[in-house]
Amino acid sequence: MYFTGDMIVPSDKDYKETKLVKQGKASLNPEFKSLANWINNEYKAKVLNIYYDLITVAYKRRPRLNIIFEDQEDELRFRDGFLGNFHSDKQAAIATKFAKLVKEGSDQRVFLGGIFAGILRPKYDVRNLLVIFSSFRPIAKDEANEAIPATEIDNLKAEINDPTIWEISRFGSRVTFFFLTQEQADAARSNSYIDQLADKYFNLLTRFDEFGYFDRQRFSISVDSKENFDKNYDSNWYYYYK
Repeated sequence: MYFTGDMIVPSDKDYKETKLVKQGKASLNPEFKSLANWINNEYKAKVLNIYYDLITVAYKRRPRLNIIFEDQEDELRFRDGFLGNFHSDKQAAIATKFAKLVKEGSDQRVFLGGIFAGILRPKYDVRNLLVIFSSFRPIAKDEANEAIPATEIDNLKAEINDPTIWEISRFGSRVTFFFLTQEQADAARSNSYIDQLADKYFNLLTRFDEFGYFDRQRFSISVDSKENFDKNYDSNWYYYYK
């Protein structure tokens, strides 16, 4: 099952909490450690954080458990491609395991606290639990790239000092150098100039890459033209990145 409410942008609460875990400023909730260890052992995928919340589906509140990995390679073990469905068998297995752990925790509370502990509601609702899967690294890379101030981009353009470059545009972790004409963009692709531009941008990007997720060997920039932007996208960034 695929659910569009999973962690996708740096402003999401589950991303912010996971970032603190990655920074060493917070820890995985102790109540989720047993589940994380089970997932690590069962699926050979290292859990970075687990986030529990309640969402509204068809005007009803539904519990949700977000299993957050550091790397997208681990996340994709639980879904059919980047935008594919979650593996329902793995969702069900994790939901069952979590429900069992919650029950064991409640039974222990009753044992230790007596009859009054027995009338307390369980801390986590596991009825119709939705299990989803996310990864931290891709969003952290988006955040790093988008954190570069516009003034720094302007300084980079001034340093390059190429009047044929119209704009340096960012979207998520992507960056595109726009030349004025399509001919200029094609020329940049056909020689080492594009590598020189990538080197300069990467040097700037590393200053904002808190976790060192960007690798120069895998980093690349895109090249396009204002001519193409105006002609085929009506000079509209929404249409371009849609």
